[in-house]
Amino acid sequence: ALADAERELAGLEHRHRQAIGLVDDLTRNELELAERTKSLDSLAGLHRLVSGQEAAGGYVNLQRYALSVFLDEILLIGNQHLHEMSRGRYRLVREDQVTGKKRTGGLELYVADTLTGIRRGTESLSGGESFITALSLALGLSAVVHSRSGGVRLDTLFVDEGFGSLDGESLEDAMQVLGRIHERGRVIGIISHVRELQERIITRLVVYKGPAGSSAAWAV
Repeated sequence: ALADAERELAGLEHRHRQAIGLVDDLTRNELELAERTKSLDSLAGLHRLVSGQEAAGGYVNLQRYALSVFLDEILLIGNQHLHEMSRGRYRLVREDQVTGKKRTGGLELYVADTLTGIRRGTESLSGGESFITALSLALGLSAVVHSRSGGVRLDTLFVDEGFGSLDGESLEDAMQVLGRIHERGRVIGIISHVRELQERIITRLVVYKGPAGSSAAWAV
C-alpha cells in the first residue's frame, strides 16, 4: 500500500510540475497577447482614421482628402479662366460638407451662379457652358501639374471639339483665353469643324474625305 501511495504521489508531483509550467506559459502568453492587442488597437485606430470612419464631419478617407486638396488647387486656377470665359458669371465650388458615410464625399463640384445667386449642379449647365467649364478645369490641371512635378511643363494642349456649342460671345472669350496661353509659349491644338475657327486660325491641318479614304494636308 505504501509503495502504491508513493507511486501515486510521484505521479501527482509530476502533474503538479507540468501544471506549474502550463501556468507559466499561460502567463507569458497573456502578457504577449496584451502587448499585441495594444499594438493592434493603435493600428486599428490609424485605419479608422485614414479610412474616414472617425471623421467628425462624415466619411472622407485619406485618399479623397488628398484628392480634395489637389482639386482645390486646380479650382483656384481654373476659376480664373472660367470667370473670364463666362464674363464673371460662373465659379466652381467643391462641396466639403459630408454627412453620413457617403463614399464619394468631398469631391462633388457645384456651380456658383453670380447672376442668380444660386448654387446648382454642374449637370444644369448648357452644352456651351459645360465646354468652357471643362476647358477651365483642363487649364487649371495643366498649371498644377507643372507646379507640382518639379518643373515638368505641359507644352501642348489639344482641345477636341466643343466649340460648336458656343455662341458668338462665348467663342470669342474662349479664343482670347487660348490666345493668351499660346502667347506664353504653349502650343494649342484645336480639333473642330467650326467654320469661324477656320477663319481665325492660320496654321491648319485639314482632313479631306475621299474614295480611297481620308487624307490630310496643311492649309495654305
